[in-house]
Amino acid sequence: MRNTTRLLMWLAVAVCVSAAQMLPGYAQATPGATCADAQTTLVAPMGMAASPDGLNLIVDRGLQAIFSIDATTRDCKLVSSARRGTGPAFNAPVGVVTDGQAYYVIDPGAGAVFTIDPQTGNRTELSGKTSGSGPQFSTVRTIARLAGGSLAVFDIGTRSIIRVDRET
Repeated sequence: MRNTTRLLMWLAVAVCVSAAQMLPGYAQATPGATCADAQTTLVAPMGMAASPDGLNLIVDRGLQAIFSIDATTRDCKLVSSARRGTGPAFNAPVGVVTDGQAYYVIDPGAGAVFTIDPQTGNRTELSGKTSGSGPQFSTVRTIARLAGGSLAVFDIGTRSIIRVDRET
């Protein structure tokens, strides 16, 4: 178990370092541009997930953005941020999961889970201050996708795991 944990941590660091090397000057970023074209540097990468189509997703809290890196070609793209996509703005995104059709981002600054359209970068609040019927988030830290398709949000403020149904 320890070796597996070390390997996973090494892989996460390697992907973030590779991405950081490919991403030097976020100010130039344009929608749909590759990270190399955008000349972006990761500021505070907080979460990472792998998608079924071979993309590694990275959430950067400092840039308030999500990037995708193709595992084969190493092409890097800005997926969603204030510069790409519409909908509620990120405040401090820290975690991401995917079901292969959409990305789900947890943002403790916004107190919400967002659904992200991978093609457009558009953001919709799935659960949070203005949507959903469950308890309000307090201090959320991470998100996971459960076997049945629901999402689990880990909230250290309420010391609970909150289930979020993607359909309701």
